[in-house]
Amino acid sequence: MQFPTRSFLLAIVGAAILCRGCDHVEKLAEPIQSLAQIPVPNSQIYAHVQDYEHWRNPFLVVLSDGIRVHCLATAFEKKVPVGALHQTLLSLPLAAWPYGRIVAVQAGGGPQNNTSRRFVEQNRVQVEAILKVAGVTIDYWP
Repeated sequence: MQFPTRSFLLAIVGAAILCRGCDHVEKLAEPIQSLAQIPVPNSQIYAHVQDYEHWRNPFLVVLSDGIRVHCLATAFEKKVPVGALHQTLLSLPLAAWPYGRIVAVQAGGGPQNNTSRRFVEQNRVQVEAILKVAGVTIDYWP
């Protein structure tokens, strides 16, 4: 009877580790069922972030006609109606939330008149209510 060589055993162990890693990546890519699955925010991870280019969690821009949802961690960008915000956040994988259950929010974007400012403010209030009910912390950005 011939015993497997050491390199053969190492190859089997390595393959097993890689497969386990694949399972972990697949789980991170799966959509979440509830925002409560996302851990609470960890400010030690994001406190140093000072600009949009380095923010990895979802970044919401409140517009007069909807919400623009950006997420650099998963290369996601989509404009949605306010009513679709919760479902849109649920569609993001767990990997989109490296800081925990927190989003950056900026109200308005581009030139505005009095009418568009009023709509932005109405949408901002609705966004706050949706995020509060979902237990998502808001980090306001200028």
